[in-house]
Amino acid sequence: MAGLMRWGVAGALLLGSPAVAQPMAADDTIVTELVVTARKREERLQDVPAAGSVITAERLQESGGATDLRNLTNLLPGVSLVDNGNVNSEFAIRGAGQAGRNVNADSAIALIRNGAQVTGGNIGGRGFARMDLFDIGQIEVLRGAQGSLYGANAVGGVISVVSQAPRPEFSAQLEGGYNFNMEGIDAIGIVNLPVNDVLAVRLGVDITEQYGGRVYNTFRRENVDGTDYRGARVALAFTPEDAFKAVLTLDVSRLDDAVGAQVDISRRKYPAIPETFDYLTQTEANTKSRLRQNVANGNLVINADIRGVQLTSSTNVRWRDSLAISDDDGRYPGAPLLANGQPNIAGGATCRNNNCYSTIADQVNVFYQEIRLNGAWGALDWTAGGDFRKLSDSYTVVNFGRINGTVPVPAAYAILDSDNRTFGAFATGAYKLTQTLTLEGSLRWTQDEKALFGGLSNGAPVVGSIRPRERTFVNWTYGGSVSWRPTSRLNVYGRLATGFRAGGYNRDFGTSNALPGNPATPLAYDEESSTAYEVGVKYDMSRALQVTAAAFKTDYKDVLVSDTGTRFAAQGGGAFIYLDNLGDADAKGLEIELSGIVEVPVVGGRVVYGVSGTWIDSDIQSPITTIDGNKLNGTPDFAMTANATWSRPIVAGLDGFLNVNYKGEWDGYYNITNLQSRDTNRALSLRAGIRHGADWEVALKASNVLNQHYEFFYGTGFLAATPGPEYVLQFRSRF
Repeated sequence: MAGLMRWGVAGALLLGSPAVAQPMAADDTIVTELVVTARKREERLQDVPAAGSVITAERLQESGGATDLRNLTNLLPGVSLVDNGNVNSEFAIRGAGQAGRNVNADSAIALIRNGAQVTGGNIGGRGFARMDLFDIGQIEVLRGAQGSLYGANAVGGVISVVSQAPRPEFSAQLEGGYNFNMEGIDAIGIVNLPVNDVLAVRLGVDITEQYGGRVYNTFRRENVDGTDYRGARVALAFTPEDAFKAVLTLDVSRLDDAVGAQVDISRRKYPAIPETFDYLTQTEANTKSRLRQNVANGNLVINADIRGVQLTSSTNVRWRDSLAISDDDGRYPGAPLLANGQPNIAGGATCRNNNCYSTIADQVNVFYQEIRLNGAWGALDWTAGGDFRKLSDSYTVVNFGRINGTVPVPAAYAILDSDNRTFGAFATGAYKLTQTLTLEGSLRWTQDEKALFGGLSNGAPVVGSIRPRERTFVNWTYGGSVSWRPTSRLNVYGRLATGFRAGGYNRDFGTSNALPGNPATPLAYDEESSTAYEVGVKYDMSRALQVTAAAFKTDYKDVLVSDTGTRFAAQGGGAFIYLDNLGDADAKGLEIELSGIVEVPVVGGRVVYGVSGTWIDSDIQSPITTIDGNKLNGTPDFAMTANATWSRPIVAGLDGFLNVNYKGEWDGYYNITNLQSRDTNRALSLRAGIRHGADWEVALKASNVLNQHYEFFYGTGFLAATPGPEYVLQFRSRF
């Protein structure tokens, strides 16, 4: 009966992935027409003297959308994912992004939504939330350091999400879908309403409810990897005159998702596990690992034209409340010993009862305010402004169920409260030396203030064993470029940019269990700085072919990396991952992108395509012999992204289409010791269907068509696998 009800609901809703309220037709936009704002002003992507990409709403729609960081990364050229298999995954660009498994670490990539920095904190603090990926206008990516505009934590580049704003005309969109593998439904509804001549409102809801799954817990006798998500948005646009516009966007969301539901494939090494146990799709933990996260976000963007000078104010407030429950040993009480005499795989001797679990609570508040001016004085286009960011984070970890021999160990508590403030001022100018030659320069001052306090204890929560610590980092970052644009179709440029990632704190003193001599890890680590060099060309040869190519080199000083492995803290409170400045490094590489729209002979129709390839080589210079000469971790040596949509008329008013999306990553390492090689990742998705103009569309999306069991190195040192193919029936209607 329940199954019939689910099919009935799916048939009624028939909805699938994140909504993009755009005409349901293949994307006609070519590179010379795309306008971006990632550099804090409107400009053609073709004119930006930096490697960059844009994912339009139409392309997101054609590929079936993206509801998580892994699916989003598969669409982004030159962007990789440091994959934790959950919301703590983070992006990596050009070798930057390898330090994130320390919970206090900052992201190496600036993540922007509607002009404001929205990330920060521990659980989910280095990636976009799902609600950020809802009702998108476009996604902009600039690769390479952007520190002179964004300050700290833009070492690798910027990813900017632009949400759809309310419009002065009525529109509505309904989407639905049924996930055959997860036995789940997706539902999205969006309504755009003009209230009067000056006010418009846009309402949206996003729902996912999965009743089944692909990972089965043999002890609990249930699927454990399903998702339950609810999200809602209200956006208001106030335009009393052409020279003034204010857009207020309010979001709330609730997520109940799998954490640690990925299977532990290292159990393949232990013959005591029955051969009938499918390590790719089964687990046997007695504690159900879940993440429950509530997020609320308010964003206000004001644009005003004041006598030819554009004033922009971006205000953002984000509240995020997370509770994660994780089974630490991966088994159940009474489970048979493994062949090595251990009762489990992940927990070691301290979990001989197979009943170790942890709870992690994280409450985060982030406030961001930026005010800037854009203008032009003759041949000079300029931008100037300032910003302020405040982050408050309360983070508590409790480890239960440990034993010492046969003696139970009291619960271990780690309480960490942090209060960070960032102040910044920036200016940039682009001066046309001639009609074809443009010189740009930018300068930014940033002050980061970081404070940390808390406690590590056993038996009861105690605050105070971690004494209050405060540090201030002051940085000047700069950048410059020269562009030669003899026509609107050609841009040849050279670029220099600097960036930095702010320093911070480890949770307590410790000694490394992986580096020679077991060196002590300091309480505080220093900032990481970078200098990036890039030369590139952007050439719009024709509608059928646009080419973008870049060669780059980034020099890192005092590079921030995990000093490998977890270890128990001297003051109790469990095992942690530590961060330290372990030397200098450099990363160099090549990027190329091809895109265009071509007519297909014989069979008819047309193909809108984009293909990109990235090659990176890196080298660490460190006094620690075991990592000296190693590669930076977290980034593949070679990556390829390809997306193409073929469409053609079938009968009058009815078109057929096929979308192909491919992401391949090869070589590289997960950890700084280069002992864990990255698994080859080949993600192929297909989506085929029919559409009737902009009225409706039906499609079947197949993900992981190659049945790729992609294994990734998890933060605590074990491997997990992603089960494979997934099929979703989708329907979209617009009216």
